[in-house]
Amino acid sequence: MQKLISIRVLLAAFLLTAALSAQTALPPLDLAVTYSPTRANTVHANGSFWLHGGAVQAHSRLWRDLGAVVEFSGSHTASANNSGLGLDLYTLTAGPRYTWRAPNTRLTLYAQALVGGAFGRNSMFPNGAASPTSDNALAMRFGGGVDARLTHRISLRLVQADWQRTYLHNGDNNVQNSLRLGFGVVYRFR
Repeated sequence: MQKLISIRVLLAAFLLTAALSAQTALPPLDLAVTYSPTRANTVHANGSFWLHGGAVQAHSRLWRDLGAVVEFSGSHTASANNSGLGLDLYTLTAGPRYTWRAPNTRLTLYAQALVGGAFGRNSMFPNGAASPTSDNALAMRFGGGVDARLTHRISLRLVQADWQRTYLHNGDNNVQNSLRLGFGVVYRFR
């Protein structure tokens, strides 16, 4: 229920922002599909491990170089830090993005701050006496990236790097800090 409410709130906020900013025409929309490896930490500084997955982003420029982003990502590992426990991690986040187009080049740089929900599945999330196999929590992501324009409509996402913080139960401090990367393709609808 909480997951469904947060998904509806994020989508409503994005659509309301886009509708309020529309003047005579709809703002341009960019859709990005990326491969997104994530370097995640384990509890008690026992090491770190990689999750592999992908993400889909919708970005709309609303006023000058400021825009709004909605992103859904999913990633998986079969064994977190060789523990034998897997992890499926899904995030749905939204927030502002500042975009800067470098003059006389095909490069676009951006910075973003996204907040939403994290959904962990197929693992253990100890929270006192119980250890459920799924958990929902707050997710925050701060970072940026570089796109290289190939044509009027298609760009390559050369790199995206984000610090991701989630608050899933882990039997210790219930905080996870991760480095999330992204590489992919951006399609511009105009």
